Amino acid sequence: MFLVTMRNFKTILCTVAVICGGLSFSTSTFGSEAHQINPAAVPNRNTELWWLKRHESKIEAVKKEQFNLIFIGDSITQDWEKNAPPPWGNFQQLWDRFYGDRHALNLGFGGDTTSNVLWRLENGELENQSPKLVVLLIGGNNSEIKHWSSQQTIGGISAIIDLLHDKLPETKILLLGILPSDRSQQVSMTNSLVNRGLSRKYGRSTFVTYRDIGRVFETGPFFRKKINNTLYYEPHKTPPKRALHPTSVGQEKLSEAIEPTIKKLLK
Repeated sequence: MFLVTMRNFKTILCTVAVICGGLSFSTSTFGSEAHQINPAAVPNRNTELWWLKRHESKIEAVKKEQFNLIFIGDSITQDWEKNAPPPWGNFQQLWDRFYGDRHALNLGFGGDTTSNVLWRLENGELENQSPKLVVLLIGGNNSEIKHWSSQQTIGGISAIIDLLHDKLPETKILLLGILPSDRSQQVSMTNSLVNRGLSRKYGRSTFVTYRDIGRVFETGPFFRKKINNTLYYEPHKTPPKRALHPTSVGQEKLSEAIEPTIKKLLK
């Protein structure tokens, strides 16, 4: 909370200074530097052994063959590789059913932020590739783990989009909004602001298709929507925890929600 307060204080101070004309700032002041040095948009490697090994395995995969459809994201994307017992852990059969015949690659890494994704994509995970479609779902850990602001996260996602467009100029991009979670009101508000910002920025893009499918994880009337805890596996644990990751049933709803768009973009 202290960091957030300081960030807000600097923003307010800069705004007051500009309006009142009481202070003069050059382009090298802390306000513009903070904008330029956005941690969410700076490539950053995870040093955990499992992460590095997974990264190396994905590099080997892209060296060996071309993929038509690539999913990029964090643990929610990686979960499609899980083959845990029912009723809420059998994800692999969903991947096989929806994407098994589409020559798809899973580049989801648990715990990843936008900065981690940038590092991976800049360090070999897109080499030798020219897929028809990339599906990008990222940003939840920016607010959940790093406590970055909505504008920082939008900047990080935009940096990924720019990198994808630079490396894969013929590839279409399906950008998904951050899924709803029940971690905290602050995280939910930040993610909501991110999704609104992404919708404004990419709603009419010629190479990015934006979809916010969060409604499939909610229940109740429009004006009283709330998280449907039955679609997340944390509440099923002992002891139960707040909802964050979809169960295989929730992941199926996700796949069904994006399927018409994927089918259209793969034509």
